[in-house]
Amino acid sequence: MEAPAGKGSLAYRAQTVADYSRRAKRPEASVLVAGWAMSNMSPLDFLWSEQPLFTLRPEASDAATMLVAGADLVSRTMVMALRDVKAMDVTEGTRLDPEREGFYLATQVGFVAALSALARGEAAEGIRAARLVTLRRQVLAQFDAVALNGLAERDITPRDTLGFSRRPTAQRIITTRGQLLGNMHGPKIHEALGLTPPEFAKRKAKA
Repeated sequence: MEAPAGKGSLAYRAQTVADYSRRAKRPEASVLVAGWAMSNMSPLDFLWSEQPLFTLRPEASDAATMLVAGADLVSRTMVMALRDVKAMDVTEGTRLDPEREGFYLATQVGFVAALSALARGEAAEGIRAARLVTLRRQVLAQFDAVALNGLAERDITPRDTLGFSRRPTAQRIITTRGQLLGNMHGPKIHEALGLTPPEFAKRKAKA
């Protein structure tokens, strides 16, 4: 087995795949990947798919790792924003798993295209910057679609034991969306993608 690039990662590349990557004459290939989705030692589903296998130079490989880290950060940020706007507690977070899956499905084609561009030797920084725009657009579109759903019925929704409506209010949506937008322009997502954050984001982070 080949050790993963990221520290603490549980993902290992099979030795046959690592060997192929080193001796392959073709720049691109595909590989079948499969595994169980688990929850508390209980199997939820068996997943498998055919994924492209790219042979990347070290710099391109680092950029690919950043693309994955950036998408992971954005998806987690989106889920937290949706959980807040829906007034969910942590134990209810799994109800938003379909939204995270939808996020990755919607951005998969662009991700593969980015990897292909890296394999061709295109400038990594430009690819990462373009990816940020794509991720930002998708997460805001998904947030709007979910957060605005059912907003018109908020006044007739039964309230919980503390007297608070479980439906999102307009003010909560506006506030949470503003925070989400700020995160999408903030230093953390730029750093995850290896990009220099804009000056206003640096100043806000220090404030």
